Amino acid sequence: MLTTNQAIIPKWIYWYGAIIMVGAPLIFGIMTLMDPNVGMVTLEDGSIIDTALFKYGVRNIAAAIITAFALLKRSAPMLLAIFIMRFITEGGDLLDSLLFAELDMTSNLSYAAMMLFIAFIPYALGIRKLWPMVR
Repeated sequence: MLTTNQAIIPKWIYWYGAIIMVGAPLIFGIMTLMDPNVGMVTLEDGSIIDTALFKYGVRNIAAAIITAFALLKRSAPMLLAIFIMRFITEGGDLLDSLLFAELDMTSNLSYAAMMLFIAFIPYALGIRKLWPMVR
């Protein structure tokens, strides 16, 4: 049975959540974990092997699973927390790419524009819509 808060969560949040916040990170996470270079460490001979791919893959899978749970529970407080978390996470990823990826200006602008329309605007709208339900 749905409570009042559950009944007024907009449908677009469920669709966006299912496709962009669950589907995409789950696929990206699984694809990352299938990379042959994932989960590398420092070897005895001193050679350094990066573990960033493994951390990125697990982070995305965890975010997808928690988001799916929040969507299934139809919980406005959980969804609000996830939207805030993803906003901060995507902001960090964007900053990381702009500072350290050594992309040309066109690639940087394209990536920033894509993140604006696919992530930041929907996250901000979701936070704005969910915030009054949680207060």
